[in-house]
Amino acid sequence: MSNGSAEKQEDPARDPAAQEHTAAAGSAGSSSGSGADEAAKSQEEIRHDIEQTREELGDTVDALSQKADVMAQVRDAVDEQKEKLRAKKKEIKAKVSGAGGGAGGDAGERAKTTMKGLVERASRDPLPYLCGAAAAGLLVGRVLRGRRS
Repeated sequence: MSNGSAEKQEDPARDPAAQEHTAAAGSAGSSSGSGADEAAKSQEEIRHDIEQTREELGDTVDALSQKADVMAQVRDAVDEQKEKLRAKKKEIKAKVSGAGGGAGGDAGERAKTTMKGLVERASRDPLPYLCGAAAAGLLVGRVLRGRRS
């Protein structure tokens, strides 16, 4: 067996990889050093490509981890809903204070009481809002998955 492996090592004419290597070495030697410059440039390009691929991979991993973190998505949705409620509260306050008048005072008090009740209910029992946000997150996930297919 050692004779067979020795023959393979001694006969580069039969090995296509050895022929390519020999041809490349011959052409690099005849180009008076430009092959070394091209090799160095090629190595720099490869390093740059590797670094760029690593950055892209890191961004992809971050995006996937954010999509997989359902609780964070739920928290974001709850925060968004709370912010919408606060904005609606301000809007209603502005409408009520702008209405003025005798009857408007009663309506203003009712609006304030209603908004306080809504905010307190959302603060005491956020579960319905969390469930709604989770359902919305799952729906968005399925829609996005369907687009990729």
